[in-house]
Amino acid sequence: MYSRVFLLIFNEANAGALGALNHVNNPENKNLVYVSAGIGIGTGIIISGNLYRGKMGLAGEFGHNVIVENGRQCHCGRKGCWETYASEQAFYDSLERKGLTMEKNITRVLEELENNNAIALEAINELSSYIQVWRMSHGR
Repeated sequence: MYSRVFLLIFNEANAGALGALNHVNNPENKNLVYVSAGIGIGTGIIISGNLYRGKMGLAGEFGHNVIVENGRQCHCGRKGCWETYASEQAFYDSLERKGLTMEKNITRVLEELENNNAIALEAINELSSYIQVWRMSHGR
């Protein structure tokens, strides 16, 4: 039916990296790593202006790098993966472990933070520290 439509399918981290490449302030800099922290963590890698996928197409799966030895169980089967500490799901899991259960709703999260809810503030600070783990371990 649409035989002349050219279609490319990417995961959102790779698509984000390609989009970010179009907004780089320095056109001479064509290398970047785009980090997408949502339900999980994915990264898109751009090298010399091209999306780098690796041999098996999984080059950007940094969310499954272990940051805590023998840490929390990840759905991939490993323990201590970055995304079990620094993703949206990790944030809600942290709230629950601390005794605050809430639906996944950014408006409610922002309300709790604006109201200085101690549990929400502790969870967001914990999340922030884990988001920076990769950045700090790579000298940035």
